[in-house]
Order: sequence, then structure tokens, then C-alpha cells
Amino acid sequence: MDRQLYKRYFKQTDNVTFPCPSCTNLSLKLNKDKFFAEDTASSKKMKADDDYWEPEWLTSVFTTVLICNNSDCAESVICSGIGSVDWEPEPNEHGEMEPIIIGANSNIQDGVVIHSKAGASVKIGENSSIAHRSNIYPYNTFFQYSRKMP
Repeated sequence: MDRQLYKRYFKQTDNVTFPCPSCTNLSLKLNKDKFFAEDTASSKKMKADDDYWEPEWLTSVFTTVLICNNSDCAESVICSGIGSVDWEPEPNEHGEMEPIIIGANSNIQDGVVIHSKAGASVKIGENSSIAHRSNIYPYNTFFQYSRKMP
């Protein structure tokens, strides 16, 4: 088995498929209901103790179940590994970024950076206050994971 096939990065929302170690078909798929990730202790400490940090500095660990879609096999595989932030601005199909919408009576202080990407606009509600040097990213666009297979 070529273990390099299992070392590429993926996002939890990706439709990834891997070779099944039992039947060898390209039919092993991520069971999104059984995907669990947790920030590492150093990431939790950084977010709690530091006034300034970037999402790209965070790491996590994950575990998930992959299921073979081949009905003759139906193998289950446990997968675990590390996660990191992968952030690249992505324009939509028209070459534009998604909108950043700031509600009425909101306070965006100096040094704030607000990001958007294709399919992930950012909306800041009315009467909101975003503190100095904050970074705002679209929800659930960050973590990519690598897997460690036996």
C-alpha cells in the first residue's frame, strides 16, 4: 500500500476518498458525523494568555472514522493526525471576494483585519464592537488536517 496517499491534507468539509486497506478500492470516505478535533494545549494557552495571535499559529489534533463505500467490504478505519490553519483568499467564480457586511452602529477599531473568501462572506451584526488588532475570518474555513495511518 502506498502510504503517501494518506498523507495529503484535507478539510473536514472536503469530499475526500482514499484507497481502502482491505479491498483496495478507492472507496474509503470520511464519516463527517464522526470527526472530532481539539486545539492543542499550546494553542489553548496562546488564545487565553496572549493579547494578539493569528489563526495560522493554531494547531489541533483530530480523530475520525473513514468508511468503505464498497458494499462487499464496508471496512471502518480510524484515522488521527494534526490540524493546522490554511488560509488563502479565494475569489468567487466572477473573480470577486465575498462581501464584508458591517451592521449599523458598529465600532470597528484600528488595526482590525476582516477577511472573506469564495462562499464565505462575513457579516458583523448591528451594535457590535470589534477590538483593536482583531482578525475576523469567515466561520469554519480554517483547519486542514493530515492523517497518520499505521
